[in-house]
Amino acid sequence: MPSPLSNPVTGGQINDIRKNGLVSWHKGAKMEQRKIQGVRNLFWEKGAAEYTEEHSSFNESGFGSKTGDGEDYALTQDTQGDTQNFTQQKRTARKKITEDLLEFSKYPQVDRKLRAVGGKLWRGYALDLAHRFTFAFDTSYTDRDGETVTNTGGDAAALIADTHTLNSGDTFDNLLTARLSEGSLESAEDLMAAFIDHNGQLVNPMADTLVTGTHAATRHVAKRLTTQPMQLDTDFNNVTVYAGELRHVIVPYLDTTAAGAKNTNKSRYWFVTDSSLKDNLMSVVRRFPNPERPTVDPDNNSVQFKAKMWYDIGHLDSNWIAGSNAT
Repeated sequence: MPSPLSNPVTGGQINDIRKNGLVSWHKGAKMEQRKIQGVRNLFWEKGAAEYTEEHSSFNESGFGSKTGDGEDYALTQDTQGDTQNFTQQKRTARKKITEDLLEFSKYPQVDRKLRAVGGKLWRGYALDLAHRFTFAFDTSYTDRDGETVTNTGGDAAALIADTHTLNSGDTFDNLLTARLSEGSLESAEDLMAAFIDHNGQLVNPMADTLVTGTHAATRHVAKRLTTQPMQLDTDFNNVTVYAGELRHVIVPYLDTTAAGAKNTNKSRYWFVTDSSLKDNLMSVVRRFPNPERPTVDPDNNSVQFKAKMWYDIGHLDSNWIAGSNAT
């Protein structure tokens, strides 16, 4: 007969839940990572060496100069661009597996709880990435934790604005208000063709990525523009001129509130970008989600599983993207 002072939850049970818990954690994390890979690819996801990092750009546009025989090579001058300080934010998730769940072998519930810990941080990361587009027309917003998130670049303007001021004193515009169509996509390309850098020179971005949310009508227009094979009208004109030229990325949580609830007022938002210049839009990650060592609370025999992630998101310049806040 066991001692009346013995612990009804055995050490073997706790060791089993520790081992199986890590498997469940990784299962939940893997499921969410697949869903958010598209939006991650829109960012330059770089590792952070420090808690606070300074980022700056140099504009290298311009043209070579004529050099005569015996003359020194022409010295080129690059203009310092925007500068930003990024400060990593820590996000955490924790689940407690109670003694009753262990004692009565409620392992399906335990598995769901631990998968949730593995997925919550990745979903939160996807939400924060998406909100750089959701609130691209705002200079700041209040996130789900009540924190003010600054959404400006080095020019103190929102990512998408009708006026971006450069160090040269010149300005450019990357804002549209039209719903997605072939005509509005052409307008976006015309805007991008006029983008300039801090040297006052044309950037010449090449639009190659079309970004939308999950809104069906907007998504279907994007699909028709980007994936249908070439079609000829009665005058033998190609009516699907963008087919094969743009890849379509669907961003989960784009049309949401700061807390992640549905916000249909933003369902028709869309953007077009030059992915070769995406190093202006950064996700600076100090630590990806990883499970921490499970801990046992001796006062109530619960087992806790925790995870944390450190990252910050921001942009320098805006001369690689045009966007529309259509309703």
